[in-house]
Amino acid sequence: SVQHQIDQVKKALLLQQSIWTITHPKNIDKTSSPVLLLTYPTFTDSQELLDAIVTRFFNLNRDDYAQRLHECQWDIQVKCVSLLQQWMRWYWNTDFNYNTNLLEMLDEFIMRIYTRYGPDNDKYAKLADMVQKTITFQQTQDIEKTSQRLIKTQTFIAMVEEMKHEFQAVENRLIAEQMTLIDFEHFQNIKPRECLNKNWLKEERKLELAPNICRMIDTINRTFKWTQVTILLAPDIAKRGRLIKKFLKICRELI
Repeated sequence: SVQHQIDQVKKALLLQQSIWTITHPKNIDKTSSPVLLLTYPTFTDSQELLDAIVTRFFNLNRDDYAQRLHECQWDIQVKCVSLLQQWMRWYWNTDFNYNTNLLEMLDEFIMRIYTRYGPDNDKYAKLADMVQKTITFQQTQDIEKTSQRLIKTQTFIAMVEEMKHEFQAVENRLIAEQMTLIDFEHFQNIKPRECLNKNWLKEERKLELAPNICRMIDTINRTFKWTQVTILLAPDIAKRGRLIKKFLKICRELI
């Protein structure tokens, strides 16, 4: 519809203006780039954002010439690379990791810098190298984090296997501490963008848009079910009563 086309144009202009302001040579506002990187999924997508940054890097517009910013193109380009590095450092897992199209666009951007300015141009070679190093660092970090999570999971599974037949004997405070640590691990991993637009309620994309909130909700639900099943599967009333008493004591430790 016509209204839809108008809305798309408005969103494109908003993105272009945001990038222009952030990369302005005289801009000293340090809050504008975090706000854009946090909220851009509400009005555009990652490929359009990267395309806007790349376009800004290589091309000046009428406003630039009107304000004589063509004399400061290097400063603009440095700010474009800085914005791109911030984006990769803060949102690698959610925006770049496993996004083949976006990673290919980054590779094309690096090659385009060498093609446009030549591999012997030290200034621009340094900018291209900064982008490549950030990509490599984030990929390495992701591998290390995945390995750490696997080790933690295996350790936890082993601990559960050891104690599953000795639940009554385990100290209540210890159980409460472990439950708190599990919940906090999910809580501290929640990214601000997950809280936008109630993303955790969007059934088809909630695991993509709010993975850590969904994990925390799932952990809470599984804790409820584990408590219910543990009590209901007790072989007799006496055992059931002892389990209820134990869970109440655990709750007291959690408060």
